[in-house]
Amino acid sequence: MQNDGSMDVNSFDSLILGLLSRIATLSHTFDVLVVLVSRSDLLKGGVVFASIAWIWHLPGDDRERRRLTLVSTLVASFAALVVARVFAAVLPFRARPAYADLEGFVVPHGVNRVLEDWSSFPSDHASLFCCLAMGTWLAAPQIGRWVMLYTVTLICVPRLYLGLHYPTDVVGGAVIGILMCAVFTAGSVRKRFHPVLNWEASRPAIFYAATFLMAFETANLFDHVRAFGEFAIGTANRIAGTLDG
Repeated sequence: MQNDGSMDVNSFDSLILGLLSRIATLSHTFDVLVVLVSRSDLLKGGVVFASIAWIWHLPGDDRERRRLTLVSTLVASFAALVVARVFAAVLPFRARPAYADLEGFVVPHGVNRVLEDWSSFPSDHASLFCCLAMGTWLAAPQIGRWVMLYTVTLICVPRLYLGLHYPTDVVGGAVIGILMCAVFTAGSVRKRFHPVLNWEASRPAIFYAATFLMAFETANLFDHVRAFGEFAIGTANRIAGTLDG
């Protein structure tokens, strides 16, 4: 199978997508449900950040370590998202399976042509949420392992089923996220975020208000920030064009 001609689809991608295509379109209700799950910020970022809040407030002697791990993970998740977008911009464009007319791949019901001009590799969803899930695992393994399982099954797999990504896109994104988490949560790096805990202790109202805004935007992959950024860039370009004219 091939995409738009710029990149061959390997046997691993072909195998996984072929298996998923066996159940695609068998049930209109199931397909639409998967679409709803894949688009739901509540079921993606909402659940993951609820888990982070749970871990943040767990009692115990290692509360400081857990909190430092979570703070460094949040920073790492932003870094992972940036790295993923840089890779997508500099690597050869890869059309998403749903739009590439792949032989043997069945597009499920309800899939709209969104992100058509965004390269498929790597998955920024996998980069961001696998980073967050890995951080919860490091902070509190008994909760984090379930967060990771949830991330794989309810965030990553639906994007494969709907043809929004190839399996290697998700694997690549997950590797980026987990590596960024490992770097930022390493002992020597993690300790550098201790002033954040001091801020939480001295100015809790401001801290939690700022944390809510950061969590809200992170949960939806900074869609609102990017929308305002695109608007600002477009406006600046139009003004520049008017002045040049």
